[in-house]
Amino acid sequence: MSTSTILIVALVFVGHTCCAFKGTQERLNCLEQIKKAELEYCENYLMTKIQDHHDDVIRSVRMNDGFSEAKELHEMLRCCQEVRGMSNPKCQCQALQHIMEGQVDKPKKEKLQMEEALLNLFVSCNFGPMECDLHLDSEREMQ
Repeated sequence: MSTSTILIVALVFVGHTCCAFKGTQERLNCLEQIKKAELEYCENYLMTKIQDHHDDVIRSVRMNDGFSEAKELHEMLRCCQEVRGMSNPKCQCQALQHIMEGQVDKPKKEKLQMEEALLNLFVSCNFGPMECDLHLDSEREMQ
């Protein structure tokens, strides 16, 4: 092997190692942010939305109650703020995936409703283009 070939191989190896390390650092940074965020608040808010969806009577009463409407908007905005507090879109996506992973033991119908609620939250919070897979790994394997 020539010196230039060895040098090129070494540079490619160093570049790959550097980028792999940076990706690992970024994932760890996101996990750290997720632990500090109050994502349980978002999960509770979303579970309430799903529950209200089941009970049309409660939902219709809430729709006519300005206080409840304002409270729901406040809760949604707080949840948006928690997720928006993540440093970048990848971390925001991981935060939403973390909430979805909390649904692993739930019936399939509830998982699908949570996925829909998370997608609606993503749009309502104006997080940008949706490049976030919220399906659970076990669900992907079944499909």
